[in-house]
Amino acid sequence: HRLCCYFQFIFWNTKRIYHWCKSKKTGFHKREIGDIGEKVVFKYEVEQVQKIRPDKLGVVKIVSNDTSLGYDIQSVQLEDVSKKKLIEVKTTIRTFMPESEIMTFFPMSANEWETAKNYGDIYFIYRVFLTKDNAQIFVIQNPIEHEKAKNIIIEPLQYRVLVKPQAGTYLPEIKMR
Repeated sequence: HRLCCYFQFIFWNTKRIYHWCKSKKTGFHKREIGDIGEKVVFKYEVEQVQKIRPDKLGVVKIVSNDTSLGYDIQSVQLEDVSKKKLIEVKTTIRTFMPESEIMTFFPMSANEWETAKNYGDIYFIYRVFLTKDNAQIFVIQNPIEHEKAKNIIIEPLQYRVLVKPQAGTYLPEIKMR
C-alpha cells in the first residue's frame, strides 16, 4: 500500500510539475524537463523490479545529482538481477508522440558517451517523450554497438580547444577607456 501511494504521489507530482512548467511564460526549462523524465523512468523501473524481485528495489536509484557518473538512474536488468542497468534519460516534451519511422535527436555529453563506451551492454538510453497526458519511452541498450551498426549517428557539435602558448601570439593590449 505504501509503495502504491508513493507511485500515485510521483504520478501526481509529475503532472503538477508538467502543468506548472507549461504555464510559465518562458516555457520549460531543460532541468525541469529532465527531472520529469527521470521521475517517469524511475517509476517505471521500480514497478518492473517490484514485479520480479521486490528485494532488489533498493538498487533502483536516481543518481543524476552526480553528473560525473554519466547516467541518471541505476537499476537492475530483469533477465539477470545480478547485473546493473545504468540509464541515461533524455526527455523531450511534444504535442504528439513520435511516429516510429521518424528519426529523433538529442544532445549527449562527451562524459555520457564515454560512460556508454565503458559499460557496454549495461548502459541504456531511455528516450522519454512527454505529451500533456502521456509518456512514452524508447529504450536503446548499448548505444555504442548501435552506432557501429549505423543505427545511431553521432554528430560532434562542439569541441573544447586546448591551446598551448606555441600556437599563437598575443597582440598588444588594447585600452578600453
